[in-house]
Amino acid sequence: MKQIMHFSHDHPLILKNQVQKLDGGAFPVCNCCSKQVSSGPAYRCEECQYFMHKNCAEIPLEITHPMHSYHKLRLLAKSPYNVGTGTCNACSKGMSGFIYHCSICYFDLDIHCAFLERTKNYKHISHDHPLTYHPRLALIKCDACGVAKPDGSFQCVECPLWIHENCAYLQTSITFLPHIHSLALSFRLPVAFLAYNVCCSVCQGRIDPGYWVYHCESCKYFVHLKCMVTGTLKIENQNSIQAIESSNGSQGSAMGSGSSWQHQPHQGKKSDAVLMEELEKELSNIIGLEDLKEQLRTWAKGLLLDYRRQKLGINVGARKPPHMAFLGNPGTGKTTVARILGRLLHNLGVLSSDKVVEVQRTDLVAEYLGQTGPKTKAKIDEAEGGILFVDEAYRLIVPTSSGHTQDLGLEALEEIMSVMEGGKLSIIFAGYREPMQRVLASNEGFRRRINTLFIFDNYSCEELAKILDKEMTKKGSKFFGFQLEPSCSINVVAALIKKMTTEEQRNKMNAGMVDQMLTKARENLDRRLPVDCADKNLLVTITFKDLEVSLESLNKNQAIGFESNK
Repeated sequence: MKQIMHFSHDHPLILKNQVQKLDGGAFPVCNCCSKQVSSGPAYRCEECQYFMHKNCAEIPLEITHPMHSYHKLRLLAKSPYNVGTGTCNACSKGMSGFIYHCSICYFDLDIHCAFLERTKNYKHISHDHPLTYHPRLALIKCDACGVAKPDGSFQCVECPLWIHENCAYLQTSITFLPHIHSLALSFRLPVAFLAYNVCCSVCQGRIDPGYWVYHCESCKYFVHLKCMVTGTLKIENQNSIQAIESSNGSQGSAMGSGSSWQHQPHQGKKSDAVLMEELEKELSNIIGLEDLKEQLRTWAKGLLLDYRRQKLGINVGARKPPHMAFLGNPGTGKTTVARILGRLLHNLGVLSSDKVVEVQRTDLVAEYLGQTGPKTKAKIDEAEGGILFVDEAYRLIVPTSSGHTQDLGLEALEEIMSVMEGGKLSIIFAGYREPMQRVLASNEGFRRRINTLFIFDNYSCEELAKILDKEMTKKGSKFFGFQLEPSCSINVVAALIKKMTTEEQRNKMNAGMVDQMLTKARENLDRRLPVDCADKNLLVTITFKDLEVSLESLNKNQAIGFESNK
């Protein structure tokens, strides 16, 4: 009977050809990959309930991974972080089980992402070596389009090649309106044009000779991959990538390739039902704002239905990126909703990227005459393909006592308005409701270019209490891992907020009040505890008194003139 000592456990582990169900009727869970040990050989500790798949027990203690080739990643049996389990840098999800960790860069991979490339091989006509598929989102600079964006990707098993999933499934020949000829996909700039400074026929930007490009050789017509969404496409042939190999493992371990690891071939654009389901999931993570959510659902359905009408030949107008105005006080989730819309518009193919570039007046307006236009244009170029989010947009139009506008902000606004018909990006103007309504009413050209208004209501006391509770359970939050004492229910916290703050304060700060409450409550927690406190529960538990002190501090700061964060 084979026996090993594993670094993750104090007792010997005995190899079993088959593991029986536990007393409760369920199969045990592997401590390495967190999957059930339901078939195949596995190691078991005879003294305690500790199980590991045989394959998991034999994974290397150190690896070099192409996502982080600078340093070796060391296998750890538990999170190296004091609070929380950490987040995988490949899939952005919380980790459980063993992880691979770089102590220099704090780079982490969960077991599944570290060995994902073993599940299936593909062949792409642009490359001699087999490629492996990574379905989880990873921010990788693509060797096809040259853009770094979160997407599934294909990786070469023999050389450092990464291709976005969307790029890998591009058609080798398409019809692209308004051009009269078919465009061929080339995996680099054709040799005949290397001596020339070739520009994209859509955006007029330079074509990098090392990246993929669609082109018509006879007309010398070239288009960036990212610019293809601005025209009308007609597919003429099949995908340029095919599955060539599928390996079947005997168990669902980190090194195996059981049913949960089988990659389903890409089927093109996501269905309307899937897109609405993804939107609904995103909206469910937002507390409150029910009227806004319904407005977003209706708007998204309208986009999808117009897409269907367009396919039937019904003229619904040009399918250009929409421009919007977000009206509401600070802290009501405007930036969060902008990111959701960025992902939705990208999935629909309306935008080539889901990036959101946030700017304010200071990012657009220069100090001297003639400098504002170029400064604003630089931000527009940065946001191209995605969303330009202009916060406190009303500050770009400063009214005088006579009702006319002055100042360089108007130059920035005019620069933005000049690109709103071009279809290369979506622009969101955000700010307080009344100033934004005043600006929209005073500038007809500005108002005419805004397709949709979204209204963001203030949060109630109960909604603020729910946001506070969620901040301590949300991955990535600076308060993740902390907890409220049991007596601090949603109703109790809501009543405390209502008692110790005014409606004016709450409307002015909204979710910003929650951030300040938790910051001050944590400071009071630190003040109460001895420096050598070793009790884990005490270290992370915020009490009712801590919250009370935080609101007292908040009121004191505002009484002496401190402004709240926006």
